[in-house]
Amino acid sequence: MSSLKCGWCGKGAEYPLIAGLGVYICHDCVTDGLSKCTEVVSGESMSDGKCSFCNQKQSTLKKKLVDGDGFQICHHCLNTCNDIILETRAETPRKIQTSEHNEESDCDCDHEVSPLEKEWWQLRDSAKDEQELFERGKAWLKKNKTDRAAGSALASVLKIKSNATLISTALSWLEKYPNEEDAPKIIAVLMKTAPSPRVTRLASMWLKSPDDIFRFSEIISATLKSSKYQTLLKEVKELLERNPKSSHWFWLFSEPPTRERTKRVETLLVRWLQLNLKNPEAPVYITVILTRSPEVMQASFDWVRFGGKESKDAALLLTRLLESTSQYHKTLLPKVIRFARAWLKANPNDENSGQVHGALVLTAQTKTDIKNAKSWYEENKSNKSAWFVLSDLLQYAYSYSHKNDVFAVENAKVLLRDELFRHQKSRLVGSLIGAWADEESITWAKEAYDRLGLLWILARLLMRAPDSELIKEAERVYEQCAGYDFEKEILLGVLRADPQNSFFQKRARSWIKRNPKHPWTTSISLAIESARNGKRKGSSPPA
Repeated sequence: MSSLKCGWCGKGAEYPLIAGLGVYICHDCVTDGLSKCTEVVSGESMSDGKCSFCNQKQSTLKKKLVDGDGFQICHHCLNTCNDIILETRAETPRKIQTSEHNEESDCDCDHEVSPLEKEWWQLRDSAKDEQELFERGKAWLKKNKTDRAAGSALASVLKIKSNATLISTALSWLEKYPNEEDAPKIIAVLMKTAPSPRVTRLASMWLKSPDDIFRFSEIISATLKSSKYQTLLKEVKELLERNPKSSHWFWLFSEPPTRERTKRVETLLVRWLQLNLKNPEAPVYITVILTRSPEVMQASFDWVRFGGKESKDAALLLTRLLESTSQYHKTLLPKVIRFARAWLKANPNDENSGQVHGALVLTAQTKTDIKNAKSWYEENKSNKSAWFVLSDLLQYAYSYSHKNDVFAVENAKVLLRDELFRHQKSRLVGSLIGAWADEESITWAKEAYDRLGLLWILARLLMRAPDSELIKEAERVYEQCAGYDFEKEILLGVLRADPQNSFFQKRARSWIKRNPKHPWTTSISLAIESARNGKRKGSSPPA
């Protein structure tokens, strides 16, 4: 069946859907979700899930995530979705004229559902899989290809597979119904599978239309994914200039990045940030989560200093900027650090100040920032983000092989002895085992891994307290770890405990070939070498 459906109620593409990161939500579920958003109760047990739209973790949110069918959404994204709904409803549909169509189309977005449309929807929704949907669609289109209802069938079938007959049928249908609701979906598929001047012309017609971006967002997305459409890209830029505050840009920019679309999206993203420089309501947080672009980081930082400093998400954005600039834009990092320190002085009681203090510990790495973080923690233990200070102090000790921070260890243990709190804060559990591997910490970490299956916690256990059961589990799940940052920890932890392990020797050699200049390469090479002389190395990670 088509994968285009609401991740909360299962409604298909015949209903208006809003796109997230690989998931959709319908208007009804947005309304229902807003009614279910309740405040997180202190000490309440819940999973450390994350929003399927913006990737924010439950631990960073003041309201519960709303569960769907394998998905979750936060109150911030529900409110943004609601803004999109209100914006879409407020926009009056207008006709689109082209040089090829001098008469107005008889399309009316509020037309009654025809019997043929109902017939197709039933066929589509009862299909067992995509192959059956494709075969049903082809057969149905042979009889009804000239009807308005054929648009929905063409959109569904072309996304599965295209051939010359279907492409010809789609182009003929578009000539007859250029303004229909399904037209942008069909055009977007043809842009990928059957690019031509004719398809480009149809796409351009929509991009020049009144600015109901939601209706033709798939055309914008297709334009960004291909280098073939430079003229269309120019029209997308013009559309952004005309309508920079539309909520729909948020979702277009938050699509998972690919090599083909990254540069084009980053250029638009920088311009979007500039156009919203003094708009505190702009949903900027997601732009920093998904980028490694120095230009986007600079534009995001400019936004924080102007419109963003009054945003409710300022602390979260600063936290992410500190993390990202420390890796990908080191020349900007000192400015972000200075601004973060000034922001903390002005906002000591912000509910997310603990995250900023913790991020400064990890990125600035100065005695003064560590001292300030501890002092703030002592005075603000009741702040919902206070535990981040402890987590990042412990992470700092683990990552840089510093002497264990007794202050952080003791305070973390006090918090984690509360079972309900411990179940919520798996990040603190993992940070603790990395810095302090006593019996209590090991038990908590194993409990967290068994309950949540967090692979990075397994990696910490292997680095600090490996045993035969953990090594066996690492073999079972290793393929899921490939490419993640903690892959190196699993390799090094296992080989230091079991140098003769042929499974991990082979994978460690492969990792070294892929990462010849990585700081951990020497340590992993030494661990492999120890298999020849029977020696076992110490357990500290490389600095």
